[in-house]
Amino acid sequence: MNPMVSQQIESLIRIAGQLIRVLSREVAFLREMRVPDLESLQQEKLDLTVAYEQGVRALADHPAVLDAVAPALRETLSEVASQFDNALAANTRALNAARDSHDRLLRAIVDAVADKRARERSYDALGRFPLPARGRVVPDIRPPAVTQAAARRTTDLRKCHSISPYRTRLADCRSIRGRSTRHRRTSPT
Repeated sequence: MNPMVSQQIESLIRIAGQLIRVLSREVAFLREMRVPDLESLQQEKLDLTVAYEQGVRALADHPAVLDAVAPALRETLSEVASQFDNALAANTRALNAARDSHDRLLRAIVDAVADKRARERSYDALGRFPLPARGRVVPDIRPPAVTQAAARRTTDLRKCHSISPYRTRLADCRSIRGRSTRHRRTSPT
């Protein structure tokens, strides 16, 4: 057995063990939602992943090398590779779960904001603004001309129904209710 090959395999086993520990810490940080701690692991994870990939490629390029390795070292490499696969699967599940959780949270926030905006800016079935929440003032978003015309009609209708020194004809009040015509008064009697 070539001592250089044994060193390469032992180095690969060591790198795989370190990568397994990093992946396990990342899964723990994801479960605890410790996002700032995740950032500190990324460079170490990247470096170990590149080193592991290079070691696996070197073995794949020369498959006869594994036949020359001692059976105990080959079994250790096989166990570490199995542990690595399990750690990688757990890490992938945790990353997908965190991503899905964040997506659902963002979608819920966007939907809540959209619903709130729709309720605040829309009219109800009768063409009115919904009642504001306690302590809130609903702004009048109608153009000033519409607001002034509505105020004139309201004032005119109040005059029709109020007691005043002038008598109004019933036809005048009906025309005010039906259209936005000016209120006509008759002379006092």
